[in-house]
Amino acid sequence: MVNPFFTVIITLTNRLSYLFSFTLDSLILQKESASFEVIIIDATQGKVPLDHLPLDHVTILPAESQNPSAMLNQALKMAKGQYIHCISPGEFYMSKKALAFATKIIHGYDFPDLMYTARLVRHSFGQPTVDMQPLLLKDLKSAHTTTSLQPFWFRRETLLMLGGFNPNYEIQGGYDLICRYFLAPTLRKAFVRRILTDYEYRKPPSAWILHQCLETFWISFAHFGPSRHLITWLLQNCLRLFRFSWKIVRASFWKRHVAY
Repeated sequence: MVNPFFTVIITLTNRLSYLFSFTLDSLILQKESASFEVIIIDATQGKVPLDHLPLDHVTILPAESQNPSAMLNQALKMAKGQYIHCISPGEFYMSKKALAFATKIIHGYDFPDLMYTARLVRHSFGQPTVDMQPLLLKDLKSAHTTTSLQPFWFRRETLLMLGGFNPNYEIQGGYDLICRYFLAPTLRKAFVRRILTDYEYRKPPSAWILHQCLETFWISFAHFGPSRHLITWLLQNCLRLFRFSWKIVRASFWKRHVAY
């Protein structure tokens, strides 16, 4: 196979492995219209059957670490595609020609360092909303971006030049990476008001949300300092952080109490 245009990286963890079929089905539909390879980093220790996947060019590697950012870096070392697309179980392409359309966009913008699209934002309650606006630095300072990497396509050589994903951040490694892209004025970014991906929403556990908030704070502080936007974000999230911290403490106390 000539080097593919895309490398699709899937990080398979125990937390979301039961949603893998959604992602796999949408990938199979891309086979007829796009040039891509798939690299799966498996951190489930074989709990998900990955033999005989109906994909033409797939590489399955046991995870060297349970850290999602380190898993992405592991796949990045093996990637051959010009562009990298990172998706998690439960995330999927909305059309069978989504990757073909992404290819046309990238060619049309003369191979940008980063191509990203509009996105759906799903919630615990109510209908999903649509984010149709390009990212601005003030959005990143306010941490108004997605945890997921599904709306982003990265030029591989640029991603390698930036050092890949920072393994110090297990959940918000993508946010850290996007900040680095937007703080580099010479890198070319292309935004398209088209939604190419969607996901199955599952409410994450309280400990995960707390960890996410803490990483978000430190990433914003590291890149932008104690900005007005960060202070506003902190005030808005203090109550949320307290609520989830209390849930964790209460659950831990209840388990100990039951044990005795």
